[in-house]
Amino acid sequence: MNSRRLFIKKSLFTLSSLPLSPLLFTSASSPPHRIKKGNMIYRRLGRTGFYVSEISLGSSPLPDWGLFR
Repeated sequence: MNSRRLFIKKSLFTLSSLPLSPLLFTSASSPPHRIKKGNMIYRRLGRTGFYVSEISLGSSPLPDWGLFR
């Protein structure tokens, strides 16, 4: 009977600590979202770590956002 109680205690502790696991295994520093090489700006594509060039409005980089407001 003692082993059953121990099993239940350990199971409850494990289940209650599962929501905290993402906080324990994430890195404190993340890679930058934007990298500038020459005149081209590259953005990270989601969580893949792959960088793609920032191309919009044809082949020119984004203009000042004040133009769109």
